[in-house]
Amino acid sequence: MKHVAALTLAIAAAACMRDRAAVDSARADSARLALEGTSSGDTLARGADGIWRMRIARGEDLTGDGTAEQLTVSAIGPSADALDVRLEIRAPSDSLLYLARWNSSAYLKYVHGDSVTPEMRDREIKKQLRAVLADSAFGAGPTRVPSATPAAAAALRDAIEYDLREHDWRAAHAVADTSPLPPEGYQGVERTKVSAALVDSLVGELGAARSFRYFKGGEETYAIAWSPTQHRFVRVFACC
Repeated sequence: MKHVAALTLAIAAAACMRDRAAVDSARADSARLALEGTSSGDTLARGADGIWRMRIARGEDLTGDGTAEQLTVSAIGPSADALDVRLEIRAPSDSLLYLARWNSSAYLKYVHGDSVTPEMRDREIKKQLRAVLADSAFGAGPTRVPSATPAAAAALRDAIEYDLREHDWRAAHAVADTSPLPPEGYQGVERTKVSAALVDSLVGELGAARSFRYFKGGEETYAIAWSPTQHRFVRVFACC
């Protein structure tokens, strides 16, 4: 049993290394953005009121209905390293389908040292914000290589199961999917049980579905895919 456990850990570690490589590749792709429908505010700049702002928009069909949804990344704050970042996906009718929020300071978690200047920090944040809607963020399958390894399949299943648990907890406590999870919600989600059959069904449905991946800084990278049966975006990847 010890040998089996060690082998399982080794496989998981190897998969995590591949996932990190994919994330690093996505970040590097930000240098060759080809954004469709980019707004005029796609440059992070400080206004006359001293507030920093940035807005990037892109149309992309993520639901598979032949009509593009509108993806928007907006950022506002007193400085480049203290921006409230908001990612939205809206239907053509303007209804909100998905929302994520984070602070730009997370992009600097591993950017430090005496040689790092304020200009370098600002440049890193601008690069990461523009990378959110880069071409490389959109791909087939949650890890771009659907079911390539047992570890990747397990990561897909874990992400979907957690998403379902969180969705059920939110429904039971009247907390919208578009609202931040309250502190007590994390333990509640861990205690929530979901049907293994439903998880299996969604793994089959979304394993090779078109996905959208985004990086929130630090160790937070997520991918989501539209589920026709759930009628919403489901998390299909979450990694350090």
